Amino acid sequence: MRRTLPLLLMPLALAAQDSRCIVEGMVANAATGEALHRAVVTLRRTGSVSGASGPTSYTASTDPLGKFAIAEIDPGIYLLSAERNGFAPARDTARIKLDRGQKSTGQMVLLTPHAVITGKSPTKTASR
Repeated sequence: MRRTLPLLLMPLALAAQDSRCIVEGMVANAATGEALHRAVVTLRRTGSVSGASGPTSYTASTDPLGKFAIAEIDPGIYLLSAERNGFAPARDTARIKLDRGQKSTGQMVLLTPHAVITGKSPTKTASR
């Protein structure tokens, strides 16, 4: 009986893996189009497609080419966000519905750089 129990559980484990989803995409600078390394991408669940009870959010960081991949996602409805130091956060940029085993590719998130004001303040002139 001990030897048959793992064999009986194997189809359940394989079915659970097949139901998981993947989201892939890229984060770039909205002003220049340059890929952004080390941006944090978040998928936040807003609704469940199949009654999934797993995590309500998933995160990943972008690689040097600005690409990200989040795997092992439960089916559901998610909002995609991204943030990085020096840029305004992009909140809820896309609504993604993931069905069992679906792979969503080509997600693009553009982050706007923070504005910086530089220069010298005018010097005061002596009044006479």
